[in-house]
Amino acid sequence: PRPAKKTKSDATASTVGSSALTQFEELMEQGLRLKREAAERAFEAQAEKHRTLMRLEELRFLATSTKDFGRRRRLLDQEAKTINQKQNEK
Repeated sequence: PRPAKKTKSDATASTVGSSALTQFEELMEQGLRLKREAAERAFEAQAEKHRTLMRLEELRFLATSTKDFGRRRRLLDQEAKTINQKQNEK
C-alpha cells in the first residue's frame, strides 16, 4: 500500500513541532551557556581569593620583625579578617 498523502494540517503540525524543538534547543543552549559563565565567575573569584591570601601570607612573612611584632600581627590579622569577610560576601 502507498503511504497516504500529507495534508495541510499534517505539514503545519510538522512545522510547529520543528519550531518547538528549535526553541527547546535554544533554551537548553542558553541554560548551558549561563551555567558555564557562572562556573567561570566562581573559578575567577576563587582564584582571586587565593591570590589575595597568598599576598597576605607574604605580608605576614615580611612583618616578622622583632620590633613591633605584636602590633603588626594584629594589623595583619585584622586585614585578613576583612579580606575573608569580603570574599565570603561574594
